[in-house]
Amino acid sequence: EKNREEIMAEREARKQAKLNAKLKTKSNQLEKSETSINDKKPSEVSVSDNKPEENLVQKSRGDTSTGKSKAELRAERRAKQEAQRAAKEAERRSKLEQPSNHVPPPQKEKKIEILLANKIQKEKLVTPAKAGHQRVKLFSHLKFEQKTSEAKLMPNIHPEIVKLGRKYSSRIIMGSNARCVALLTALKEVIMDYITPSEKEFSRGLESQLSCIMAYLNKCRPSAVSMTNAVRHIKSHLTQLPNDITDVEARRKLCDVIDTFIREQIDVAGEAICNAVQKKIANGDNILIYACSSLLFRILVESHKDGKQFTVVVVDSGPWFEGREMLRRLVDHGIKCSYVLVSALSFIMREVTKVLLGAHALLANGSVMSRTGSALVALVASTYNVPVLVCCETYKFCERVQMDAFVYNELGNEDDMEYSRAENKKENDSTVATLSVLYDITPADLVTAVVTELAILPCTSVPVILRIRPSDVVS
Repeated sequence: EKNREEIMAEREARKQAKLNAKLKTKSNQLEKSETSINDKKPSEVSVSDNKPEENLVQKSRGDTSTGKSKAELRAERRAKQEAQRAAKEAERRSKLEQPSNHVPPPQKEKKIEILLANKIQKEKLVTPAKAGHQRVKLFSHLKFEQKTSEAKLMPNIHPEIVKLGRKYSSRIIMGSNARCVALLTALKEVIMDYITPSEKEFSRGLESQLSCIMAYLNKCRPSAVSMTNAVRHIKSHLTQLPNDITDVEARRKLCDVIDTFIREQIDVAGEAICNAVQKKIANGDNILIYACSSLLFRILVESHKDGKQFTVVVVDSGPWFEGREMLRRLVDHGIKCSYVLVSALSFIMREVTKVLLGAHALLANGSVMSRTGSALVALVASTYNVPVLVCCETYKFCERVQMDAFVYNELGNEDDMEYSRAENKKENDSTVATLSVLYDITPADLVTAVVTELAILPCTSVPVILRIRPSDVVS
C-alpha cells in the first residue's frame, strides 16, 4: 500500500504532465503567429506596432525574469502548499501522541471536560467500586451498587426523594415491602407539593415527574419489582383522571389511591397470608427461615401469640448477615430460636419440619427470586423431603421469565465482602475478583407451594394470577 507522500507525488506528476501538454499547444500557436507576422512586409508593420506585439508574445509565452511560465509557478505554489499541509498534519499527530504543556483554548477545554465527565460517569456505572479489582465477565452487563455520592442529582427532585435515595443506597431501608411503603409515602409528599406548570396538564406533568423520580432512585439502587408495580398502579389511575378536575381534587384522589394500595396490597394481604400459614403450623414444629423477612416475622409472632409451641432455626449468610436482626426481634418476643450459618444447613435440616421463605418477586415461569442462598435452602430441604412454603403477596408477581440469576440481578458493594485475615485480603485484592450477588432464582420444582392472600397455590399458577389480577397491579 502507498503512503500519503507517494500518492501526493503521483498527483503532482500528473498535474505537471497536463501543464506541459498545455504549454506545448500554446507554444505551437505562438510560433504560428510569429511566422505570420514575419511574412508581412516591413513597410506594413511600423516600429511602434512591433513593440507591443513583441511584448504580447513575451507575455503569452509567460517569460519572466526567472525564465519560468505562470503555469510552472502555479505548480510550485501548489507543491509548497501541499508540503505545508503535510508538515502541519505531522506536527498535529506528534502533539497528539506526545503530551504537551500547551493549554487549549477555553472552548476546546470545555468540550474536553464534558467528554471526560461523560466517560467518567459511564465508568462509574460499569466498573466496580475499586479500580484494582478484576471484573467478572459473566456479570459484566450488571450494574454495581453505587455509593450515595455517586448518584447524580437531577433537576426538580423533591427533597423527600433525595432522602429516600440515600436511605436506599445506605441500606437503612431494606426489604421489598419496606422499600415499597417508603416510596409510596414519599410520593404522597411529592403529589401534595406538586404545582402544575402553565403549559401542561396535571396528569401529564406529574407522570413525567414520576419518571424522573424513578430514574433517580434507580441510580441509588435498582428498583424492586414491588416498587415498579406500585408506580405503575399510580400511573394507571393518574391517566384516568378527568380533564376538568381541579388540582386539589386530583391530589386528594391520588393520595387515596396510595393509601388504598398500601392497605389492601400490603397490610391486608399480609394478614391473609398470616392466617393461612398459621393453619399449617403445628405444636412442636421446628421451622427454618432464611435471612430476614418482615412478612415471616409477622407470621411467626402472630402464631406465637395464638399459643402455638414451636422453635425457629434462623439460617444466615454474608455479607449483610440479616439473620442477626431477625434473631434479635424473635427473641425479644419470647420465641425459642437457633442461629446457624448456611454452611451448617445440611446438618440442621435433619431436625427441621417446615421451611418458610420470603420472596423478592415471583416470576411468570414459577421461579422465585429471593435473597442469595434461598435456592440452596430449598435444594437441601427438597433433598431431606422437607416442605418449602414461599410467602409472597400478589403485587410482587412479575411477567418476567428467568431461568438463572445471571440475566438480571443486583450486585452489592465489594466493600461489604470482609476477609478474615489481612494477608488474605492483600492477596485477594490483586488476584481475586470480588462478587456480591444479592438475589438468586429458585426453580418451581423445589417449592412445595406459594402462600398468597388469594390462596395457597403451586408455583405453576402464577400465570393464572397474572391474568385475573388487574394489569396495573402486577407487571
